[in-house]
Amino acid sequence: MSSTETSSTANHPSGRAGESDEIADRLVEAAVAVFGECGYDTARVADIALRAGLTTGAIFTRWRTKRDLFLAAIDHTTAYRLTFFEKNAEKSAIEMLTALGARLGPTHPSKYENLRLEAFVSGRRDAALGEKVSQFYSAESDELASIVAEGKHVGEIDASLSTAAIVVLSLCIELGTHFAAMAELSDRARPTMDEWNALMSRIVGSIAAPPAGDAATDA
Repeated sequence: MSSTETSSTANHPSGRAGESDEIADRLVEAAVAVFGECGYDTARVADIALRAGLTTGAIFTRWRTKRDLFLAAIDHTTAYRLTFFEKNAEKSAIEMLTALGARLGPTHPSKYENLRLEAFVSGRRDAALGEKVSQFYSAESDELASIVAEGKHVGEIDASLSTAAIVVLSLCIELGTHFAAMAELSDRARPTMDEWNALMSRIVGSIAAPPAGDAATDA
């Protein structure tokens, strides 16, 4: 079972095999889209059901409230985000970080990114949602920390740099690019993909371990 399937079926009390799982997935995918587009407060359960091509009854047999569905949408998005690390597990640390940077290029945010931002904002007003958002980012930061630690272990990333600092910088770049994309900046402030990838390669390259010859010279 994929991580996405696990997330979607684990967040409703009546999870059943087969068709029920497929319906739950459709509902959560629709919830991700509608919450991300409209915001938690404005989003209507009826609109989520309509987006999924189902009735509100299909939602309320699985989640008691709109808030429960929102929490499920956050979990679903977390699982979706983490599949990137699974699919790219064979890449080196530098390759993985470069690929992560390329994902943040000057494109319109996906529904998952929109949901992440909405969860971030809503979590500032609701303690329980805030805890869920913290878990959301902690899961991703743990993956990043593992990648950086492995990169240091094999001599690919400069061991003198703080792993925590690299992880925080990565998250800041990620969040910042999402906010910038939503702001619909002018063409002058919107780089091409080639320009963006060149910059990301330069940034990631700056944390690479110095060549062995340089280390010997410094010694």
